[in-house]
This record gives sequence, C-alpha cells and structure tokens, in this order.
Amino acid sequence: MDDFITCLIDHRLLDNRRIRKPPYTVRELERAVGMSHQGLLNIRSGLSEPKLGTAIRIATALGSTVEDLWPLEQFCDKRRMD
Repeated sequence: MDDFITCLIDHRLLDNRRIRKPPYTVRELERAVGMSHQGLLNIRSGLSEPKLGTAIRIATALGSTVEDLWPLEQFCDKRRMD
C-alpha cells in the first residue's frame, strides 16, 4: 500500500487535552472504543482503514464525526490515483 489515508485522531486527542475533555490519551481512547493498541495504531498510522462501526465509535468517543477524522477528499483523491 503506497498511499496512506491520514486520519486526524491524534489531532483530536490533543484538542481534548487542551480543553480537558476525555479521552486524553491513546490508551484511554483504546479503552473507550474497545480496541487493542495495535488495532488503533494501525488505523492512526494509515496502515488499515476502520470498518464503519469502528470509525463511528472512535469519532463518538472523541466528540467528533467520522468526516472530521477522515476527510472525504482523501478518499476521492485516492480513488483518482488508482
């Protein structure tokens, strides 16, 4: 896989720390979403794409939306490159 989809989970975690809203850390997010460390790491690094239900659980835990964490433009651009 040459092209990675950038997800904005880490940016949202930093925002949560600034406004003192949980989850603050990756470990807390893993617990809130019910994911393993490796599973979330693969999603955060772009090595894998989450299933829709997983993406919704991550976004909900972060007080965000799936569209905010995975901007649609990335998927459109990726399809053009294939």
